[in-house]
Amino acid sequence: MNAASMDDPHEPSIEEQSSTAGSAGFDEKLSRYLERYSVGSSINVSGRRNSVVCHVDPSETCVRDDVHEGLVRHPHAMERYMRLKLRRFFMNPLEKWRHSGRFPWKLTLQIFKLVVVTVQVISFGMESATFQRQHRNTYMALEHILLKGWDTSRDVLIYPPPAGPYVVETKDKFYDHVRNVVLRYSTITTDPVGTFEYASPDGSFQPAVFCETTFKDGRVWPFNSTLSFDSETVTNCTNITAPWLTSDGDWEDFHLVNLLGRQISFDELIKARISFSLKALYLTKIDESIFSECYEYHLSVVYDNSKHDGVIAIGMHLNPSCAHCRRSVANMVPRTVYTLRQCLNVLIIVTCAFSMLLCVRSLYRAHKLLRKTSTYFTDYLHRELLWKDKIDFVDFWLIIIIVDDVLLIAGSAVKIRIEERLVPNLMYTACSLLLGCGCLLSWCGLLRYVGYFRVYNILILTLAKSIPNVIRFLLCTMLLFCGYVVCGWVVIGPHHIKFRTVSTSAECLFSIINGDDIFATFAMLFDGKDLVIWYFAQVYMYSFVILFIYVVVSLFVAIFVDAYETIRDAQTGDDEPSVVWAFIAESSDEPTSSAYLSDDELEKLRPLSRELS
Repeated sequence: MNAASMDDPHEPSIEEQSSTAGSAGFDEKLSRYLERYSVGSSINVSGRRNSVVCHVDPSETCVRDDVHEGLVRHPHAMERYMRLKLRRFFMNPLEKWRHSGRFPWKLTLQIFKLVVVTVQVISFGMESATFQRQHRNTYMALEHILLKGWDTSRDVLIYPPPAGPYVVETKDKFYDHVRNVVLRYSTITTDPVGTFEYASPDGSFQPAVFCETTFKDGRVWPFNSTLSFDSETVTNCTNITAPWLTSDGDWEDFHLVNLLGRQISFDELIKARISFSLKALYLTKIDESIFSECYEYHLSVVYDNSKHDGVIAIGMHLNPSCAHCRRSVANMVPRTVYTLRQCLNVLIIVTCAFSMLLCVRSLYRAHKLLRKTSTYFTDYLHRELLWKDKIDFVDFWLIIIIVDDVLLIAGSAVKIRIEERLVPNLMYTACSLLLGCGCLLSWCGLLRYVGYFRVYNILILTLAKSIPNVIRFLLCTMLLFCGYVVCGWVVIGPHHIKFRTVSTSAECLFSIINGDDIFATFAMLFDGKDLVIWYFAQVYMYSFVILFIYVVVSLFVAIFVDAYETIRDAQTGDDEPSVVWAFIAESSDEPTSSAYLSDDELEKLRPLSRELS
């Protein structure tokens, strides 16, 4: 009986019993270790001790070394340990809160940041709109004051434009237009309802400057089609001073020919320009606040004859710059409003800095876990992680949030300087760009948390799955689209207003792809005086509509449909999981296991000998 018992193959030996008892004891140690501290990302899993650092006195036992040695002696414990850490890492904040009681502070911080950033952007948007509207109205007023025959229909952006280009066709109209600009400038401080002053130190009249750029020498004899030109250009400038200023301050006798002492040779004229500077004061009352700003405008009325096509195009250019403003307005800005604005700016900077710190920390610890996982798969499972497995450890939403935080910090810093009047208010454009893009990314960043719900997650995953194929598809489509753009600009551009430039050609064709303005584009095609162009335009437009609307757009939609079906099949279990996720799925621990009660982001460096002894 004893011999039979000794030869029973199912009877465990003393060594096996000892090994099993030791393994069970270590499992209990590991569970208690993870339950309280979970310092998994700091434990070496490579089987080498050279990367283990003892943080305690030599007389005491280094707990991390103890756990490391135990994991090496018990491979199954190492396997369970890696599954626990990976499964814990890929839990979303709501699962961590539900199963381990860890409050989602990062999610709360992002929601709080979104609220305060949106409030800041709305407040700043109202200020910026007021600022831009003031300068746009000033530009519009100066156009009506200085440019003779300027009509209000030119102030409104209507397509097609209700009026043709602003030009002069005769010499008399050119001289009359120059005379009108000079006369209007002479009364700019008295006639307009706005507050304009000359840019001289004492506010006295400052002469305007007339400059003309011409060919150095040019002669034209139209009767025998002969011309002689020197390609070198010269620019001559003359101050429009006050010889014509009568005792009563009237400039009615001014004439450009009298100023120059000669007629202008329009055959040689390339460009003429009247330049002067003005100071403007803005005084704005918003609720109980009064804001005053001073600016200096550098104006130029340009007469462009560079094409010598029978008309001289006229345009006005306005370049504003900040000027020193001596304020003596009482109670300009309530101190409470100013303090609240600055506190909001500082709060956003602090919030975004803390948010960026948390995101960088998460990315760093994800990188540490990736290295640990790669080492484990190489040393224990003898497998290399694929690129698609490694990319799962990189949360691109966190990268978007980091970029968003950088933009918001920079925008808030510029806004603080605007509030303090340390930089010109012309920085509104740069500040609005930073804050606007930052607010956009803040709202996009919340998609990371919306994706944790199964109903919405399929939409986010569909977009992510479609991106590579969409990029490849757009690359091929852009080659075809650019060919149509250049062809339409070259052939149809001289005959169709929507194809006059490359940019307008691209905008027109893109609008047609979206079903906008198709009939108007067909109706405005060349009227048929050149039958070759007319027939080409018909073939061009019909082929573009058929190819891009019926084929390209349908294929584009099919990419998203295919990605949606792929994601749907993956969620129903029809798709094969990756190596890492297949490894995690073999875990026998439920999410409510005590191993998940702690967070491996809270790495403790103190010795834990007493707890594990």
